[in-house]
Amino acid sequence: MPADAPSPDPTGTGDGPDGDGPGGELGYGAARAELDLILAELSGDDLDVDMLADRVERASTLIEICRGRITNARIQVELVMAAGPGPADQT
Repeated sequence: MPADAPSPDPTGTGDGPDGDGPGGELGYGAARAELDLILAELSGDDLDVDMLADRVERASTLIEICRGRITNARIQVELVMAAGPGPADQT
């Protein structure tokens, strides 16, 4: 890997340095940040009603991405916990 290339996401959570997950999917951090922006837009007084349905649909997609990332993280933690201590950890 070139020295200036971003390192892969070691946690497997999909929050690499560029906010993208595996396969170019949006990572949790980037999806959450975009959701925060949409919430701010929806809370403002200058919301374009014609854009409302699009913003709500995008928010729904982002929520599903976040839920998926959280579920994957939970599964990974459960797998690690179920595996128990590694050979170096046994006493």
